[in-house]
Amino acid sequence: MVWLSRDLVPPPSETLCARPSSYTRTFRSATLYHLSRARKGPVERNRKSIRSEWSTFHPRLNPLHSKGSPMLGIARAADEQPLFPIYTHELIERFLTFDGVDEHRFRGIFRSLLESGDFFVYEVDRTIVGFCKATRLPGRSNHVAHLGPLAVSPQFHGRGYAATMLTGVLARLEQVGVLRFELLVESDNPRGISFYRKLGFEREGVQRKAYKRAADSEYVDEIMMVRFAGALV
Repeated sequence: MVWLSRDLVPPPSETLCARPSSYTRTFRSATLYHLSRARKGPVERNRKSIRSEWSTFHPRLNPLHSKGSPMLGIARAADEQPLFPIYTHELIERFLTFDGVDEHRFRGIFRSLLESGDFFVYEVDRTIVGFCKATRLPGRSNHVAHLGPLAVSPQFHGRGYAATMLTGVLARLEQVGVLRFELLVESDNPRGISFYRKLGFEREGVQRKAYKRAADSEYVDEIMMVRFAGALV
């Protein structure tokens, strides 16, 4: 696990979220690719091969950890209940994909995240404080991972958990050959944008008016941010 100093942690009032659109989006040059779980194709056919490369992530990392030790690992079915209040918190839900998520709807969302095999949770004192999905792309884009959704419970903001969780995920992915990390963040989330910049992400492009909350009349731009590793640095 890679730990970061507190100077990378924004104020407690900040909401740190990265969000996928149609579950996964990538933006490269002037081309937008949509990779939806609902669509069958190369992504679906390659899911087993992708999971096999991530097999070391499936259990909770460091299973013999002592009480109080942070732990990063792949989500389990039992995590649905503790994740629900985090995902649906008003400061978090504002920057995620769906409006008005109740317990029933969250069950379906969580099931999809769980079945992907690449949905991380971060625990402190055996309490889940955050989550991050990291979707590794197939084929010729196998060196790319798209991050999101990603969030830390507002109850634990300001303690460095978001930076530690994300850095841990990036480190694990780099170990298995991921060299490009990308995410989307809403243009009306300046603190989130600042947070990702401090972690080495750079602005690469804009998806204009790609996001709209049901309660708002205005459409919001989404900012594509990327970070490179290894040979791409």
